[in-house]
Amino acid sequence: MTPRSVALIAHTIRVTRMAHRWGTTIGKGIGRQLWQHAIGSARRLRARYLLVDADPNAEQFYVEMGAERVGDVPSGVDPNRRLPLLRYPISEID
Repeated sequence: MTPRSVALIAHTIRVTRMAHRWGTTIGKGIGRQLWQHAIGSARRLRARYLLVDADPNAEQFYVEMGAERVGDVPSGVDPNRRLPLLRYPISEID
């Protein structure tokens, strides 16, 4: 099953590791540009939601972008670590 078919069936796209270790780029607008690109891609795939497994240090960024925390998930690196799970509703126009 391709990511596109998953998006069309579930109407949700899940983002993991959108960016990490970009400490020198914080505050330069690159995260916002990546976020807007992800939203545009999700919209083109007709997704209704974008789910993000966030680094705990990046959770506030996603909240400021309009995402809402809906739970947590195990880290893919350390199964004893939990990561915030955020959801962003995709509208026709943002």
